[in-house]
Amino acid sequence: MAVMLEAQQLRAQGIDVIDLGPGQPDFPTPEPIKKAGIDAIIRNFTRYTASAGLDELREGIAESFNRRWDTHFGAENVVVTAGAKPAVFNVCMAAFQDGDEVVIPSPYWVTFPEVVKLTGASPVQVPTFEENGFVPEMDSLESVLTDRTRGLILNTPNNPTGAVIPESVLGQLIEWTRSRGLFLLSDETYGEFTYAGREHVSLAAYLGESAAAFAVVGSFSKVHSMTGWRIGYCLGPTDLMAKAIRAATPARSPKRPRSRHCIAARVNSKRCARNLHGDGVSFCTGWSRFPDSVVFHPKGPSTSFPMWRRP
Repeated sequence: MAVMLEAQQLRAQGIDVIDLGPGQPDFPTPEPIKKAGIDAIIRNFTRYTASAGLDELREGIAESFNRRWDTHFGAENVVVTAGAKPAVFNVCMAAFQDGDEVVIPSPYWVTFPEVVKLTGASPVQVPTFEENGFVPEMDSLESVLTDRTRGLILNTPNNPTGAVIPESVLGQLIEWTRSRGLFLLSDETYGEFTYAGREHVSLAAYLGESAAAFAVVGSFSKVHSMTGWRIGYCLGPTDLMAKAIRAATPARSPKRPRSRHCIAARVNSKRCARNLHGDGVSFCTGWSRFPDSVVFHPKGPSTSFPMWRRP
C-alpha cells in the first residue's frame, strides 16, 4: 500500500508512473455484482449483520468449495471478513500465541509475518528458489523446525512469485504438518489465477470439514475486481471458526450491502480471471526490455515475477 500511495502522489504531480504495488485488476467490477450492491442499498439492506457474516453468503462460499472439491462444508465452517487480511488475522489469533514460531516460505505477502507478530508468535522465514519454481522444499522446512514451531503458512498461487504448489508437494506438506502437530494456513486468494495448464488444488480438498488444524483464506478482491469493496473469508473446522469469530467481534461487523453483492459474484469468477491472461503475457514481453532484468514465468496469479539480477 505504501508503494501505491507513493505512485498516487507522483501522478498528482503529473509524473507518468507504472505502479507495481498492490494486486489491482485493470478491469471494473462486473456489472451483475455492481447491480446487486445497488439493489441491496435500494432495498434498505443496510443494517447490522452477525460478526460471522451473512448466512446466505457463508452457505454460498461453503457450497462453492463442496462443488469444486467434493467436500461437505456448511455455513458454520465459514467466517466472512472485511478482506483477506482480517481473515488471516482472525485465524492466526485463534491458532497462535506468545512464544510460538510460525514458518513462512519466502518470498511472501508482507502481511503474513506482521500478523504473526501481533499474536505474540515469531515468524520464521524459509527461502524458496527460482530453480525450484519458488515451491517450498521439505528439507528447508525441516531445518527450521524447533520445539516451539506451531504452524506453517502457505500461499498458493503465491503473491508475489505466482508459484503454484503442485498437488504432489501439497500432499507432502500436509503430511509433514500432521506428523509434527502443526497448524496449516493456506491463503488461496489467487486460486482462480492459473495458466499454461497448471491447476490450483485447495488445501480443503485434502482435509475436509472434519480435520482439526487447518484453515483456508480467500477473497473476492482479485478474481472479481472488488479490491475496494473489502470482502474476504476464512474456512475451517467449526471450533476454529468459533474462535475466529470471537477474535473478530470486538473489532468489526460485516457490511450487509457488500455481503449481498458477493452472492452475485460467485458466478463470475472464471470469466474475470481469464481476462487477465493476455495482460500477463504482454507484461512479460515489456519487462524483459529493462536492463539487467529477468522474468520468472510461473503458472499462477501474476503470470510473471519480475526481478533484477545483481551485477
